[in-house]
Amino acid sequence: ESTLAGPDWLATTQAQQKLARDSSPASHLHNITGPLLLIQGDLDQEVPFQESLSLARFLRTRAKVETLFFPDECHGECAYENQMVAAGATVAGRARARQSEISKGFMPAGVQC
Repeated sequence: ESTLAGPDWLATTQAQQKLARDSSPASHLHNITGPLLLIQGDLDQEVPFQESLSLARFLRTRAKVETLFFPDECHGECAYENQMVAAGATVAGRARARQSEISKGFMPAGVQC
């Protein structure tokens, strides 16, 4: 039975709106402390390019953010060369973050120096 036009429609709609807000990554941006790598193709039809630029600008006020933008690329790095560049940037970024943690005295479990 549909509750769209039923007596509880307002409560149902408000609950669905809250769920949508709580589920959105935009609702959790204040929790990001970085470092973060944003990868975006400028032909992405799922995530507007301008949205990624705005996100990078906003996050740079609270975290270390690196960006990797691919010209003429869609969502998910379709071109093999771009996949390799993105993978390399991801690995390099993780290595820098790990080195930063180690230099601050944090030793991940299982790591021997």
